[in-house]
Amino acid sequence: MENSSRIQSEESLHPGDVFMMFATDGKVQVTSANGRFFRSFEHFSIHCATALLNQMRPPYGNSFFVHWRFENPASVWAGNENISIYPRRLLQAVRDQGLRPRATRRLYPLLYGIQKGCDTRQMADLYDNHDYLERVRLYEGSNVEERPLSYRGIETDAGVLFFNSTPHGESLYGDYLRFLADHLNHPCMDLTNVRTLELLPDETLRSKVNPPVDALGSGSMEMIGRRPSVYHAERDQLGIYTELRRFDLSPKEANFVRLSSCIKSRFPGSSRTLIEGKVQVELSAEKSSQELQINSNIDHNNNQMRGNGIGRHLPDVAKRLSQRSVKNKGIVR
Repeated sequence: MENSSRIQSEESLHPGDVFMMFATDGKVQVTSANGRFFRSFEHFSIHCATALLNQMRPPYGNSFFVHWRFENPASVWAGNENISIYPRRLLQAVRDQGLRPRATRRLYPLLYGIQKGCDTRQMADLYDNHDYLERVRLYEGSNVEERPLSYRGIETDAGVLFFNSTPHGESLYGDYLRFLADHLNHPCMDLTNVRTLELLPDETLRSKVNPPVDALGSGSMEMIGRRPSVYHAERDQLGIYTELRRFDLSPKEANFVRLSSCIKSRFPGSSRTLIEGKVQVELSAEKSSQELQINSNIDHNNNQMRGNGIGRHLPDVAKRLSQRSVKNKGIVR
C-alpha cells in the first residue's frame, strides 16, 4: 500500500458521492455509492488496484476511476436503496444533470505507486519515466491483439480529434502528431499548443473517431493544421479523460525537439524524417534491443505473480471483489 504520509488528504465523504471503475471501452467494472464501504475516492481506487495485484495476473486494462457527486442524492435514489446495483441509472443521472467528474485516476499509475511505495500524482515526469513505461509493458501483457480497445485524443486550439487503438487509429494518431511537428515553423500555422489525452468517448463522440488526416494543409493555407469542425469535439464535451502530455507549438527549436522525441518514443517503428528549418530528427526503424521481456516476473509486497505469456482479458473485478469478506457491503458490478 502507499505510505499514508504520501497520500493527499481528501474531503469528507458526501451522501451523494459515487465512485466507478471503468474499462477502457467504457464498460462499468465496479460501482460504489451511499458510502456503504469506501470512506473516500482514494480508498476505493487503492482497494480495487490492490485486489488486482493480489488476486489476478496480467494483462490489466488501464481502467479509469471516476468520482462524481450528486448534491441532492434523493433526486436519484431513495435513502435505503442500494443504488450501486444500478450503474446505468447512475450514469443516466450523471448525463441528465450534466455532472463533471470531481476526480479521475488511472489504474496503471496506481499499480506502479502501490508497488513502488509512492504517490504517482507527485511525479511530474511519470509518462516520460523509463521505469514506469517498462512496468506498463508488464501490466499490458504480451498479446497485443487481446488488449482491450481504448481511445485517445489530440487537443489543439481547433478542438479535439479522436483516435482508437486499432492499427488504423494508431497510424492516423501518429500521422497527425508528425504533421504538427513538420509544420511547427510554417508561417500559416496558427495553432499554439497541443495536448494528448486518453478518454472514454460517449456514443456521439465515437462517430468522430479516426478522422482522415491526409488532407491536412491542403486547400486554404489559413486552415493548416485544422480539420473541418465536423471532425472536432469541444473540450466541454469530453467527459471522462486524463491528460498525458502538453506541448507548446510556438516555432522554437526546443519545442520541435520535445514533440519529435515524444513521437519517436511513441512510434519507434517510424522511419519518417521530421524537418523544419535547420532542425532534423530521424526516427529510427529499429526496435530497442533492451526491450523489456513481457514474461518477466512482477514483484510486489514480497508476493510474486508470474506472467506465463498467456493473453487474458481484464478479469471480472467486481465478481472477485464480491467474493471477499465485504461482499454484502455494496461493491457490485
